[in-house]
This record gives sequence, C-alpha cells and structure tokens, in this order.
Amino acid sequence: METLYIIPILLFSVVVHEVMHGYVALKCGDPTAKYAGRL
Repeated sequence: METLYIIPILLFSVVVHEVMHGYVALKCGDPTAKYAGRL
C-alpha cells in the first residue's frame, strides 16, 4: 500500500529535479534544454 504513495511522489520529484537542471543551465547561458522543448 505504501508503494502507491511512494511511486507518484518519486516520479514527480525526478521530473522536477531534471527540469531544474535545464532551468539552471539556461540561467547559466546554455539554452539547449529550452531549444529541445524540455522547459
């Protein structure tokens, strides 16, 4: 039962984490993630 809560939270966390990688890269001058449509 606990897995039903953990999996969606984990997936959401991974997505937010990866989007933040792209956002920070954009702020540091690398627009690759934006051009690829990941932001």
